[in-house]
Formats: sequence, structure tokens, C-alpha cells
Amino acid sequence: MPPPYKPVPRFREPLLVGSWSAFKDDRMGLPLRVARECGEFGEFRVGPMPLYLVNSPKMLHVVLSEKAAVFSPESFAKNFTPVLGRTALPAIHGERHRKIRRIMAPAFTPKRLNGYCEQMVTLTDEAQRTLADGADVDMIAVTHRLTRDMIAKAVFLMDINEEDSFFEALRTVAEFIAESTANPLRLPLSVPTPKNKLVREAIAFMRGRAQSLIALGRERGDKGDVLSMLLLSKDEDGVGLTSEELLDQALTLYLAGHETTSNALSWLWLALARFPDIQARLHAELDSVLGGRLPTHADLPRLPYTLQVIKESMRLFPPANIFGREPTEDIEVEGYGLRKGQVLLISPYVIHRHPEYFPDPERFDPERFTPENEKKLPRGVYIPFSSGPHVCIGQHFALMEMQLTVAHMCQNVSFSLVSDQPVRPLTASTLAPSPFLLKVNRRRAAMALAS
Repeated sequence: MPPPYKPVPRFREPLLVGSWSAFKDDRMGLPLRVARECGEFGEFRVGPMPLYLVNSPKMLHVVLSEKAAVFSPESFAKNFTPVLGRTALPAIHGERHRKIRRIMAPAFTPKRLNGYCEQMVTLTDEAQRTLADGADVDMIAVTHRLTRDMIAKAVFLMDINEEDSFFEALRTVAEFIAESTANPLRLPLSVPTPKNKLVREAIAFMRGRAQSLIALGRERGDKGDVLSMLLLSKDEDGVGLTSEELLDQALTLYLAGHETTSNALSWLWLALARFPDIQARLHAELDSVLGGRLPTHADLPRLPYTLQVIKESMRLFPPANIFGREPTEDIEVEGYGLRKGQVLLISPYVIHRHPEYFPDPERFDPERFTPENEKKLPRGVYIPFSSGPHVCIGQHFALMEMQLTVAHMCQNVSFSLVSDQPVRPLTASTLAPSPFLLKVNRRRAAMALAS
């Protein structure tokens, strides 16, 4: 006789199609409504497919950490595997995942991360110098190119001035991933539609170019990039990554690292423009600590408010706004009976707005992430990089990249709003803002400090 499990609340929605339209067109609003109506755990449908939203920090901690071995991301990640490959870290589970992650870990040690900093600051300096005083600037485009170049240098040591075809292929496959994520019943890539043909060609070109970059990496030896370390690293049994695993991980780091960081920074520039008092406090910290010189890795612990602003921006607009898990066996979690194969959806966008832990959740408030306040947050309530064994392997790289970029960009410029620009979140594989312009002004205080 099975135990009396808690009943799962059902979201009110049309009987036949369920929440199909909202899932495609309102990926953030739908989970928010499900959470408000159903509470800590709720069921809704996309056409005939039942989905279950987890909105309890305790349940999330069990699923992502405590009993993570029972919850696989593999089925949810199938949208990415045509691009990233069958062995990409986000798409595998169990012992193979643990083995590949162990081999990759040396590329993200503090000593190795320190080596990426100078190039990041150099590229940020080049980007900020292009921003004319008083100009209305498309900061999404500026940031997209900047983070693209950073990750290209850090992962592949790529000559960024000669790679337009590679970047165009990446854009095509990123759009394919976004469409696949939004439409779970999309035609398979094998169906010979014109669009699928274009995507298959882009994937083939991108993976072929990446293979040639890996071959160059083998020839040149360790030059401080991520690829060099992936080529050198071995498991405790002395075995490194296979050629397939190496290619899949390098492309995953590139795609995931570029798109997510670009979107996170774009939202942050907008927040600074909307809240000039927060921007002024950020400027004061940068001027006091850096005094007009370029930031370094050693400065990062001395820029706590900069990091608080980044964390609060990622609370409101987490780039990985939704992901999933499936139980590999029947299991009980916090009183609910979960079945093998049941699709669980996890939305950082929703859980980061939990009013019990983030009062007035839509308010932008970096004070939520002072060290003392951050310690009060329960496990499972702040997960911009997920958590547990599948936590993003590049989270420290990403935070370092963002902190250096924000520090040096905001040393030199301030942002203000251009009127009549409603900005909305776009439904994609990551949480991107709709297009906007910001007015950029060169900072006189920074010029005086640097002189």
C-alpha cells in the first residue's frame, strides 16, 4: 500500500491545449502564475504534456543537491545535444558526468582564473573607448561583442578579427536552441525543411572550425587558455577527455559562457540607468578602490558592492531562467510522490521572486546580498547557476568576468535612460532583454583620477 502522498495542485488552464500558447510566448509569466496559484508544487500542461513546477526551496535543495543522483537533466537537455554534442556536461548524468567534470575542474581553479583577467580588462577597455560622450548606445550589441570576444580568447585563444563565419554559425545555432526550448513539439532537426538545413550546415561548420582550433591547441601547447588545460587534464586514472568529449565541452563553454554573461550584463546596465543612486554608490566604490587604474583579480574582494549589484541583477533576471530534471526512479520528496520520468521544471526567475525570502521582490536592492544577508538565505532560494553536482562549472569564471567588466566599464562611463523605451524579457534559451538604448556619458571623475 503506497503512503498517502500530498495531492499536487493543478493550474487552471484550457482543457485541451493547456498552457501551450503561454509556454511559447510568456515563459516567465506562466511559471509565476502557476507558482502563485499552486504554491510550492504545481502541475500544468503544454498540449498533452504534463509539467510540474517546483517552487519550494526545500524541494529544490533535495532535487538539485541532496538526492541529485536520482534526478537527471538528460531529457530536458536533448534540445541542446544536436549542437553541443552527446557528451556536453549539461546533458549527461551519473558517473560519466562526474568523470568529465573532474577532468575539467583544473581549468577553473583560482590560479587559472587569474590568468584570464588581463585579457578581459584589455577587451573591456577597448569596448569602453568606443563609447562617445552623450551618445545613445545599443549596449546589448556592445556587450554581446565584448563577451563574445572574451570567451573566444579565454576558451580557444581565437583570433577574433578573423572569425565572422564562426560567429555567424554560432548565432544560427543559438536561435535554434532558443526555438527548440520554446517549442517542445518542434519538428526534429532531421526533417528536411529549409530552416533545418540551414541549422545543420551551421552546426557542421561550427563543430568543424572548433575541431581545427583544438588541433591548433594541441600543436601550440599550454598558452593559458581553457582549451590548453582541457587538453592537459587527466582523471586520477591518467585518462583525459576523448576527442568527442573535448569538442563538446569546448563548444558548451563557449556557447553557455557567451550568451548567459552577455544577457546578464545587458540587464545590469539597464538597472544602473534606472537607479542612479545605486549607480552613484557603485562609482564611489570604484573610484575609492581603484583610483583610476585598471582593475585586477586582486581587487575583486575589495569591490563588494560591485558584486552585490551583479548578484541582485541576476536575482531579478537570471540568464538560465528555466531548466528541468526527471526522476530516474519513483521517489518521495517533501511529501509528494514523484514518478520515474516525470518532468520537473525549475525556474530561477520564479524562485528568486519568492516574497518570503525576498520581500518586495520586484524591487532592485543590492543590500539583499551583503555577506550577512546572503548567509540568511536558505539553500535552494538563489540559484542563478543552479546548484549541487550540476552547478555551472564556469560560475566563478562568469562572476569574475562580470565583476571586472562592470568595474572597468563603470569607472569610465555612466548610463542614463533614453525615454519611451519599454523593455521586456524575451522568450529564448536564456533570459534576454528586448532592444534598448542607453545614454552614455564619460565620467569626469574617472578622467581626473587617471590623470
